[in-house]
Amino acid sequence: MYQHLSNIAIDELGESLIDRFYTEHPNNSLCVDIEGFAAEYLGLTIGYETFKEKDVEGFLGDGETAVSVVRGRKAYDIVFPRKTVIISEKLLNPTLSGRKRFTMAHEVSHYLLDRMSPEMSVARYRRELKNISDFDITALKERMSLFENRADRLAAALLMPGFNISKAMERFAGGVGFTKFGDALYSSEEHIIIQSMADGMGVSREALEIRLRDMGLIEYKPIDDFIKQDLQEGDFDDSDIEYDRRCGQLDPLKTYLIHRSRREAERHETRVVKCPSCGFRMATVTVNTHGTQQLKCRKCGLNESLNLAYFRKRKPSSERYELVKYRKIKR
Repeated sequence: MYQHLSNIAIDELGESLIDRFYTEHPNNSLCVDIEGFAAEYLGLTIGYETFKEKDVEGFLGDGETAVSVVRGRKAYDIVFPRKTVIISEKLLNPTLSGRKRFTMAHEVSHYLLDRMSPEMSVARYRRELKNISDFDITALKERMSLFENRADRLAAALLMPGFNISKAMERFAGGVGFTKFGDALYSSEEHIIIQSMADGMGVSREALEIRLRDMGLIEYKPIDDFIKQDLQEGDFDDSDIEYDRRCGQLDPLKTYLIHRSRREAERHETRVVKCPSCGFRMATVTVNTHGTQQLKCRKCGLNESLNLAYFRKRKPSSERYELVKYRKIKR
């Protein structure tokens, strides 16, 4: 009988497997070695082929079902043995790395789920979904099936386990969640942070956003809030900005950007960066500020480029995982 797994169960399964894989193959990177996990931990064979059907991106062999691949200029129907994952050669393009990794994780997930319910084990295809109108009803039902949904959820848990999401949130976003306005808008700052997180974890931005949404790390607000926040009266008036006007007047664009920066900063807590030599306050930054800055201490004169990630008060380890709202795998 097929065992239906809840979202929480799927997440716990994926995170537990990656945690065990990390125990045997230590890795401090936010980017999970999904190919190593598949080949070294699960014993799967990974291959790359050109599929005859252009929309097919991945295939899990069952030892019985043939799949058409193109070698040279000829198409061949090949039966790949069980425990074989075939990925489309087109995904070897470096610009499609995120899609390749997710496709591989998706097929690996089918293998894991089929082991839990052997009676449901069949050869699986993963197809690129560009336009629903391109699919016939049979293919569309296959893509939208419960099995595909569960495989996508487990793939996300394998590539973006909760403990890595927590690390990425602390590293890139200072432990602060995101706000999405309407269906697609973020502040310019948060847009950059999410893309940086996706690049660091080796996944597409779309996949990361879905994962953040599922983990409750994105707050949704109406588009009107964005308009009110982004275009307020007085944005082009510099009367409330302190500077020496003898040096010249701020132009309207610079004034607007200062007001916008001020509003974005108000949404974040601040922290003090202290001099590593004498402990004197060197700068006040928002908690999500990261990267290297040139700072000079006004007390002892220390003048160095400091990575702000190294000079922050660390949270107790027991508090680091409060971001994720379901049970975490602590490392």
